[in-house]
Amino acid sequence: ICNDFVLIKMGKPYNKARAIKHRLMERLKKSGSNANILKCVYWNANGMHCLCKQQEVIDLMETESIDLLMIDETHFKKDSNIDLTAFSNYSPIFIERNFGLKQGGGKMILFSDRIKATKWAPSEGSTEWINSERTWILVHNGKSRIAICSVYMACETVLNNDYKDWNDQIYAAIEKELI
Repeated sequence: ICNDFVLIKMGKPYNKARAIKHRLMERLKKSGSNANILKCVYWNANGMHCLCKQQEVIDLMETESIDLLMIDETHFKKDSNIDLTAFSNYSPIFIERNFGLKQGGGKMILFSDRIKATKWAPSEGSTEWINSERTWILVHNGKSRIAICSVYMACETVLNNDYKDWNDQIYAAIEKELI
């Protein structure tokens, strides 16, 4: 927990962390001090075309009362015809990769109606590929205000060292945006 914000990660490696988080949240509820808690989740989904993954996301958001869910590697492409009506109760932001630098890609950010959130796009200095790998969300939660950057950083691989340059360029762009 960092002030009013809680970070929840998804996947099997994080089950223990989610259990600990659940116990912590139960204690906060009993103490009555969780009125301004923002629950954020980041997930590298490795594809969101499957209805079972979409339902998993909806179930998580509802059972855990997730306010902001940032999903990378949706594999959504521009001009594709994918049924996303499962997310109709949430405010979505979609960012599709529309160029040939890398396979995969795509971002989806969902936020619940419990929070006020807007997308912020820096006005200058970013290329198309950087804009497709990071997204800023401005959140107003009670008296708290926070800017959250959802960013995909390439993983380390022995087959290709280009990930270092890729990550350095994204990091440099974000660093400039913080000023």
